[in-house]
Amino acid sequence: MRLLLLLLLSLLSSVSFGGVVTIVSPDSATNLRVENKSPLLSYELKYKGKTILHSSQIALQLKGFENEKWNFIGSSPIQYTENKWMAAWGPKIEVNDPCQKGRFLFKNEKIGNLSVEFTLFNRAMAFRIVLNGTEVLKNGVLQQENSQINIGNEGTAWWAWADYNTQEQLFHETPLKEATWVNTPFTTRLPSGVHLAVHEAGLVNYSRMTLKRDSLGVFTTDLVPWKNGDLVRFHRNVSTPWRVILFGDNAAELLESSVIKTLNEPCKIQDNRWIKPISYIGIWWEMHQGTHTWTEGPRHAATTERAKQLINFAAHNRIGGVLVEGWNTGWDRWGQDSVFDQTTSARDYDLKEVARYAQMKGVALIAHCETGGDAPFFEARWDAAFSLYRKLGIRYVKTGYAGAARPIGEHLFGQGMVQHYQKVVEKAAQYGLMLDVHECIQPTGLERTWPNLMTGESVRGMEWEAWSAGNSPDHTVLLPFTRGLAGPMDYTAGMADVLFKNRGDYTPWNGQEQPGMKCRVHSTVVHQMALMGVLYSPMQMAADRFENYQKSPEWQQFFRLFSAEVIQTKVLVADVGKTVVVARKFTNGVWMVSAVNGTQAREVEWNWDFVGWDSVKAFVFTDLGDWQNQPDQFQLTGEKINSPTEHVKLPAGGGKVWFLIPEAPKIPWD
Repeated sequence: MRLLLLLLLSLLSSVSFGGVVTIVSPDSATNLRVENKSPLLSYELKYKGKTILHSSQIALQLKGFENEKWNFIGSSPIQYTENKWMAAWGPKIEVNDPCQKGRFLFKNEKIGNLSVEFTLFNRAMAFRIVLNGTEVLKNGVLQQENSQINIGNEGTAWWAWADYNTQEQLFHETPLKEATWVNTPFTTRLPSGVHLAVHEAGLVNYSRMTLKRDSLGVFTTDLVPWKNGDLVRFHRNVSTPWRVILFGDNAAELLESSVIKTLNEPCKIQDNRWIKPISYIGIWWEMHQGTHTWTEGPRHAATTERAKQLINFAAHNRIGGVLVEGWNTGWDRWGQDSVFDQTTSARDYDLKEVARYAQMKGVALIAHCETGGDAPFFEARWDAAFSLYRKLGIRYVKTGYAGAARPIGEHLFGQGMVQHYQKVVEKAAQYGLMLDVHECIQPTGLERTWPNLMTGESVRGMEWEAWSAGNSPDHTVLLPFTRGLAGPMDYTAGMADVLFKNRGDYTPWNGQEQPGMKCRVHSTVVHQMALMGVLYSPMQMAADRFENYQKSPEWQQFFRLFSAEVIQTKVLVADVGKTVVVARKFTNGVWMVSAVNGTQAREVEWNWDFVGWDSVKAFVFTDLGDWQNQPDQFQLTGEKINSPTEHVKLPAGGGKVWFLIPEAPKIPWD
């Protein structure tokens, strides 16, 4: 026992007070220098010999213990971890993220033990603070987390303003020094050409992080507070989420990273074979356009008859599911407390009959649980709702929090709502339900631990095109490098009627659409198709009214080719805010290659080597105009790809889509 104790003390003493430890990435390209520097630590990161993060401090302040000091007691040996694991679903199934780990230990006799943990991957670095407190912290409150990320002043940044309640924002491209208070993820390109992005992983029982930047270029964590100003409340023990920095020689390396998921705990669902990706259509866009309503009345969209029409179309075109919004009572009392009933149907909608009909047709019915932000009332009702859905054979649920958080004065991204979102995920897993969460905190990789958490919104999505100045083509080309780095995104793309030619009579409904405003989708049709491949989601919605798809044989062919079951991803072109080309392989062996372009016409090029076939037949969707001239004109052709290199001219606001078919069956051009 004495020998074991001496060995432990020896290991913990590998760094003395004031000492330095260097952690080297598995591929030896990155050095992380950690120094014991009061009040806790500082760190510095070098990639290929160049500093990409300057000296940054890490500290923690507890309410009522502001003057207490932490005594450094040592560090554990650097540990290599292979990190090979299998994901329940894409964007890639086989994950391999080797890393080196270091742990630095502190003690305060009154407060307890604290450690700072670092994990260094080949193209990412992460750290977190873990506190194991004594009884004096039985009602602990975090006053400030002073985690710094010192990028400096030079570079270009793509970012959105910090907000405690929404991520439905436009992103900005500015000099780095103008990004003064930001949401994460955000991305920057350094003068060296290195691309770097910042986010968090494993956000559980904590407040969401924003970042404030000082004049020297140092970003410091700014946490979303409770109504009374507390940042994080805890009982003795607390752990910050991982503070994650992704980096690489180019933007494609950021998009291909799986580190944020890897930093989360392994799957806690013992048998997850019931969790299946799905593509779907829905009763949704018509309400945003104002042609129909969520509320009961002469223009109510969620009727039994209309739901069956969508189910028939989905079954005929191999679309996996149908979402119905506005099916339940409570929509006519929006904004009031305790109004949304997630079990009682509107008078012209028969939930049991629609569920029966969907099952008969082999189509998944997606239930919608709007809360209006009233999380406490939803918690009181979710057992009744979730048990009803399972009884009716419903396995997919979309939740929504479009309203002020309750109690009034709290924030949608504060610790209380983080706890609520987590409880919803675990409750849904208990009932065998998969989730699409709207008005939520951006993902932080929890889908590894709880793969029934399929996707989320946290983005200025397609609905803004229906009733506002809309989203420019550059917005959707920026999303992969900002919100998209966090994880799956329910942008709800796939618009066929981009000019609203088939909108018909409508009533503006939310005050955003100003008199004289001409609303439309700011892209071409093929750009919309390509977004379904570029903006990854295992619950992927084609969001237009199904009548617009009925008029287009080309869209119906697209649906027969598309799949949400992605097993492999390759980023072919990545120019932030300009052009993105992504290849995704489906479980049936088909590759979907999707190109989206910003507001300027561009030419791009890539190699087909990743396909691994000598000769490839492809369905190809090509624009015949750009986003301002004939954006709704496109064609579907058949091509044989024999050249190893593809050179493509992409129109402004346009796109292109290839479905590469191995050992192609009989197709129209044979």
